[in-house]
Amino acid sequence: MDDPDAPAGTWDHWLFWDIPCSVHSIPQQHRAARPVHSGTNDFGRTGYGGPCPPKRGGPHRYFFRLYALDTTTLGVPEGARREELDRALRRHRLGTTEYMGRFERT
Repeated sequence: MDDPDAPAGTWDHWLFWDIPCSVHSIPQQHRAARPVHSGTNDFGRTGYGGPCPPKRGGPHRYFFRLYALDTTTLGVPEGARREELDRALRRHRLGTTEYMGRFERT
């Protein structure tokens, strides 16, 4: 999940990969367990960091992307940053879908 409208540029809120194809939903308060991996977000932590745009800064867009891959594992280590994940995705991506939501604080 990322926010391209963040004041400092695109902000990564969540990096999450190697999700088995048998997973059809992710419950609230989910904690990743192997073989799923979480990367280091722009808050400096692994896992999910929720939206928190500046007050009265207008709406921000939040993109969730899901990739179809030609492999069951990307070989990217736990805690990796976005750049490393993107390199692996470029080598294995077959297709992409995305969902975008908006949020603003008043």
